[in-house]
Amino acid sequence: MDEVIALELILINLCFLVQKKDSSFVVELRTLNAHHVLNANGIILPENLASFAQNSDQQKQVINDLYSKVTSLIDALPRAEPMLAARLRNETRQKAKNIATSYVYKAKLSKAALLYVDFTGLRTIPEPKENMLSRYYQLIEQNCQRRGGVKLYGGQGGDDMFTILFSEVPPALQCAKDIKTDFAEDLFLHSSKCDIKFGLSYAIFDGEQKEQKIIQCWGDAKDCCEFKSQNFRNRGNLLISQETLNALQALSKPDLLEKFEAVLNERLKSGSQIFRFTEVFPEASSEISNAANSLSPPNF
Repeated sequence: MDEVIALELILINLCFLVQKKDSSFVVELRTLNAHHVLNANGIILPENLASFAQNSDQQKQVINDLYSKVTSLIDALPRAEPMLAARLRNETRQKAKNIATSYVYKAKLSKAALLYVDFTGLRTIPEPKENMLSRYYQLIEQNCQRRGGVKLYGGQGGDDMFTILFSEVPPALQCAKDIKTDFAEDLFLHSSKCDIKFGLSYAIFDGEQKEQKIIQCWGDAKDCCEFKSQNFRNRGNLLISQETLNALQALSKPDLLEKFEAVLNERLKSGSQIFRFTEVFPEASSEISNAANSLSPPNF
């Protein structure tokens, strides 16, 4: 939270410097250690701030980059939930895990792919959010049925997370691609400036540890979908772990493995390297506001 506040203060003072050409804002930016803070976040601020105040191209680049960083960090803050809602959600997830375990045993599956789906930017959706979520639910469930998936969790109570079970990896990947395409082609959803992100986990069941493996598989898919670090956040990719990549190698399908590339210098909390599916991309960012483009201070 302290990082967000520091970046907001720098952004506001930069915008005022550009607007008012007042040297007092240069002093304030130095007090905020603006050059060091921005450099740590991958944003280059010219050393000569007086010259910067006269250079419109530099202004737009720095302020747009900084505004994107601030909005990304704010969006990544934990959601506050009433205790009752959180408890009920946890109970529903536990029930869904039980359903997953029962399904694996009942269907006598020797392997399973879990596709974890989540809606991004939900807090930015204007009220009533129910209309947006209803269409999102419909889109997910249609593609789940189309690709032969089994919905284990999601689609009710305002929850924007889904977990879908497939017996093979290719239909799970195709389902994610279909969801992404339908989302982009739906004017109502696409205009919301939100996106859909995915986590995929694949497990082969050998021996008597099916229950433990399906729960681990679930957690792995969830961690990949919700992955965020200081330098990278999943905002529309499909991510997998090193463990899933290793399991995929047992399929002897090199053409499938070639569709994944490492996300450099990023690992899950477990220490596992993460990889992204190259046929699913985040939507182009459109978060830069008119306020930033016009170099006026944004409202927070």
